[in-house]
Amino acid sequence: MGAFPNPPRRRNKPAPHLSTFQKIKLALKLRKLTNDSTMKDKLQNLLSRKFLASLAAGLLVAVLNHFGVDADTTQQIVQIAVGYIVSQGAVDTAVAIKSVPSLKKDA
Repeated sequence: MGAFPNPPRRRNKPAPHLSTFQKIKLALKLRKLTNDSTMKDKLQNLLSRKFLASLAAGLLVAVLNHFGVDADTTQQIVQIAVGYIVSQGAVDTAVAIKSVPSLKKDA
C-alpha cells in the first residue's frame, strides 16, 4: 500500500533554457531597472539624516550598554535622537506644505 494512490502531478513547469542573446537582453533590462530614479530615491532615503541619526543612536546605545553605562545616560541619548528626528519631521512637513500651492496661506 503506497503513500499516494495516484502519483502527485507536477504543477510547475521547468524553467526554460535561455539563449545567450536572451541572457544579454535580460541583463540590459536589469541594468535599466537599477538605473531607475526610484532606486536612487530609495538609496537617498536610506542616507537621510533622520535614518542615520536613528542608526547612530541605536549603535551608540548598544555599545554603551555593552560597556555597562547606566540607563539614565542611554535614555538621554535616545531622547536626544528622538527629539532630533521629530524636529526634522516637522521641518520636512513644513517644506512639503510650502511646496503645495493649494495649501499655502493667502497673504
